[in-house]
Amino acid sequence: MVPDRYPILDVRVLSALGEPEPRSFEAPAFYSRIADRIRRHAHDLRIDLRTLDRAMWTWDKVGESGY
Repeated sequence: MVPDRYPILDVRVLSALGEPEPRSFEAPAFYSRIADRIRRHAHDLRIDLRTLDRAMWTWDKVGESGY
């Protein structure tokens, strides 16, 4: 809802990060841990969260198709 502060968290992002899928995506501690990790990556890469989200989504999608 506020993409410049809160990263998207879905199965593709978790896959790109090498994280297992949780039993529930609703656990605040889980989201907070992953969101902090994503923010650090974006900061280190000097890109915004939405760009990193798209890159991780694409990385996972391309890995599935082999392209």
